[in-house]
Amino acid sequence: MLVSSCIFAPFACAQDTEAGADDVLAGAESSFALPLRELYLRRYDSEARELLEGLTVTPGLYVPLSSRAAGNQDNGVVASTSPALRLNLQYRPLGHWFANLTMHKYLDKSARKPWDPDFTYSFGYDDWHPYTFSLIYSNYANNRFDPAEGDPVTRLSQGTVSAGYKAPMPRVLARQLLIDSDLSIDCRANLNATPRFVRNDGSPGKWKRSASLGCRYPFTRRIYLDFTAYAWEHGQQPWDPDFTYGFGFFDYRSNRVSVQYANYSGNRFPWRRAGKDTGRFRNGGLMISWSHEF
Repeated sequence: MLVSSCIFAPFACAQDTEAGADDVLAGAESSFALPLRELYLRRYDSEARELLEGLTVTPGLYVPLSSRAAGNQDNGVVASTSPALRLNLQYRPLGHWFANLTMHKYLDKSARKPWDPDFTYSFGYDDWHPYTFSLIYSNYANNRFDPAEGDPVTRLSQGTVSAGYKAPMPRVLARQLLIDSDLSIDCRANLNATPRFVRNDGSPGKWKRSASLGCRYPFTRRIYLDFTAYAWEHGQQPWDPDFTYGFGFFDYRSNRVSVQYANYSGNRFPWRRAGKDTGRFRNGGLMISWSHEF
């Protein structure tokens, strides 16, 4: 998902310092903190303005580079093959605990696939600071505001639980790669599990599991290249990638425009063959967005 937050650009938010044992320990100890005192802080005279504190609104336009994508029935490539208007709402009521909702309006109904959702959502704990742990539930399945009779609005069991850890690349290595030595290459490792999924042949599957390792390379504080590799233990489908990648101009600050390319299709390592209509550069898409943080 593309949201305006330091979650996806910690190199733009954090100071560049050498880490010691104290930094690693402090990050671990701060993870999953519940700063309840924030609930009693009064920042504004207006009740409505007080409730909006922690909300980020990000409208955007998604433009796919191809009208073809792999999938079957209720599951397929995450990114749509139809141009779409998107509205992302992210709310952080307490510390780094969050809830996220993205609504999709498809502009070419003939290009919309059966698995393209009306909305996607996620929630959990995610601190952009290095050396912190995260725990996130996300659901990009075939969610519907007005489902067919007998179908649910969403299937919670088809969402994914991800447990993760963030840390910058060691400076001794990062300095050899960075154009701007004041920045850092921020990495994250995740363990991912999906209780229920639909296989390519339409049959039900249980416990799709994978591990991922990704890093974001900053050319500047706003221009980046991102790469994530996956190792699948069970359940990988043709549209599930060996790796994902993206690049672009991303500005986490409020009232700024970002332009990003991302490819979440069934990309395959060179020694593996990609499925039909997936795993090519044109199976990615462009996202143009603007965000406002209250």
